[in-house]
Amino acid sequence: MLMVPVGPDTKKMRKVLGVPCHEALAIINDIARYITEKEAYRLWFDEILLDFMKPEFDLKEELLKCIHRYHSNGGATFTDMERNFDRYGYDYHGDCSLVFEAVGGGKPGYFWTGWNKEAFEALAQLVAEGRVQRRYTGPLPYYYEGRGLGLPVIHDIDGIAAGGWLPIGFAITPAGEAELEAA
Repeated sequence: MLMVPVGPDTKKMRKVLGVPCHEALAIINDIARYITEKEAYRLWFDEILLDFMKPEFDLKEELLKCIHRYHSNGGATFTDMERNFDRYGYDYHGDCSLVFEAVGGGKPGYFWTGWNKEAFEALAQLVAEGRVQRRYTGPLPYYYEGRGLGLPVIHDIDGIAAGGWLPIGFAITPAGEAELEAA
């Protein structure tokens, strides 16, 4: 029960209501409880309405749309896709990494890390289906966002055997473009 303390305001209420102090407090508490319950119901209803109005989130389609949006800038980076996930409230965080093994038994190279398996698999499916393609972007788009992996950057084919971070982006293919236009 919400209790309103006795003070100068409640004494004024007693004069306005024309009832003894304990009755004025009871009336004030009833009003406060009503307002609190009404606010709780409003918040509860707003939450239900948001869930009802939220469009169904198709991870692969949202990734494809995001990559298409950044197509004119040379493609979407992992940070661009993360911003898109945040906008839709999708929790992409995880402990998975997108890694490639160097030819000849060198150290592994990393494309990106920190996503969950579902997000990486959806992106890999888009690449396998030929709807998007990987492109080397260099580290600048990531540094501009204040992001990057704490590994040496692989700048050319000779650096792959040493391992490190190969910063890539994704561009939409003509097949992916046609599919978006048809939808």
